[in-house]
Amino acid sequence: MAGEVPAPQEQLWGGHPARPDTMAGKMPAPQEEKIDSPMDDEFGKTVRLRRRQEGLSQQELADKVGISRNYLSQIERGQATNLSWQVMENLTSVLGLKGAPTGIIEEMGEIPPSLAEFAAAAGLPPDDVQMLARLKYRGQQPTTPEKWELLYNVIKMTVGK
Repeated sequence: MAGEVPAPQEQLWGGHPARPDTMAGKMPAPQEEKIDSPMDDEFGKTVRLRRRQEGLSQQELADKVGISRNYLSQIERGQATNLSWQVMENLTSVLGLKGAPTGIIEEMGEIPPSLAEFAAAAGLPPDDVQMLARLKYRGQQPTTPEKWELLYNVIKMTVGK
């Protein structure tokens, strides 16, 4: 009828009613198959231990970092794959885990400082950083973050991602 206000529709997430842990502009956690990675397991255990030491709930920490509680839970259990450098840096910053991203980089092997700088600024997943670190042309690697970015973008464009 005229003048009647329609009832509000439920917000949908993936065709289902909205979940409270993904509200407030947070992205839902990825539902990918778990890939075993000792690095992810160790980082997740460290995050969980430090969160508990700080007396924070998963929801409180997730809110401070800007991710969903479910995604934080997956990180703590080592089930989150391709963790971005940005998320790792946010977690280590909020929890005061000095050197955690650097420790992860060291576990990967020799990472040039300019690559580490580019990876942190661009939020590259660890697998991409490892791939770039192995690349050499006539024994040489890029020497600036800008050159690493150029190389990375050419590779992405070439493989169509």
